[in-house]
Amino acid sequence: AAKIYADINCGEYGFAAKFNAAECNYVALVAASAAAADKKGAPPANTGDLRNNAITLLRDTIKAAPEAERSAPGPAQKKFVHDTEGRAKYMLAGLIQSKTQTKQDATEIAALLSGYEGQYPAMKEKSQDIFEWRLQALNTLGRYDDIERDLRAFLERNKGNSANSDLIKTLGIDFWHQAEEKQAAGDQKGYQQNAKLTEIAYAYFEEMVASKKMQPKNLTGTLSILGKAYMATGDEPKAEAIFSEVVKADP
Repeated sequence: AAKIYADINCGEYGFAAKFNAAECNYVALVAASAAAADKKGAPPANTGDLRNNAITLLRDTIKAAPEAERSAPGPAQKKFVHDTEGRAKYMLAGLIQSKTQTKQDATEIAALLSGYEGQYPAMKEKSQDIFEWRLQALNTLGRYDDIERDLRAFLERNKGNSANSDLIKTLGIDFWHQAEEKQAAGDQKGYQQNAKLTEIAYAYFEEMVASKKMQPKNLTGTLSILGKAYMATGDEPKAEAIFSEVVKADP
């Protein structure tokens, strides 16, 4: 199916065919990866070729989207092109994000996902992936001010709401692991910046405990990391208060 779609390059069908070819390669890649993970499965296809073909076609789809949307004959067709562009950006970012990132990869992901949620509301169900991938890319690029702005806005939207607590916990532990990696590599600025981001993320749980919406005994690991982050940024009084809370919760 991918090969057939790839041969369609004309008129209003060309844009949709290009994306369909990309999606066929993407689906085949998912199936091959699943087969590789299952020793009982059939030998997987060449996943490297599938990945490269999908990435190339998705990039071509995104490149063609502005002109395809401009020339679309009506509102429904324009919406289709716009929504397809959003799906293509999500799939491309996911494929790039799933391997070890270089700064070039991170630059592409950050560009793909900049302002994504506002541009593509139809992809709302993927918002957590989008948010997390964008923050990871910005961290790789050392764009700490951009991360802090996005993170504070996200936390403000979720203030007092525990629905996204698992995501916030994941973000915080990722920031802390990156802080430790940067400290080990001798990057003191990166260490302190990631420790600060850990503080911002995990202060959410500190506030939830203070407001009695969460129990400290269920957050001893998270609060301990927050205490370490406070120590890393030189805020020892806050660190001591957090560690005292942890000890009290689980002697």
